[in-house]
Amino acid sequence: MPHALSFLFYIYHYLTQQKERKQASTIHALAEELDVPNLPRLVRLFLYDQLLADDEHTSDTVLLTACPRFQG
Repeated sequence: MPHALSFLFYIYHYLTQQKERKQASTIHALAEELDVPNLPRLVRLFLYDQLLADDEHTSDTVLLTACPRFQG
């Protein structure tokens, strides 16, 4: 499992275990709330794996500039 996907799974698990959340409305606010400053980068890597990865290229082998951008 690529690193970005496993870390995002960890974040999902962490969030589902929380009784109270601040309800961040953007990825940057969520990164701050969770104290995970590289969360936007991890989301881009995850998107690459979901949308563009093939047998030769995964988020572990591409530059961040090759990963999809997102708003949010």
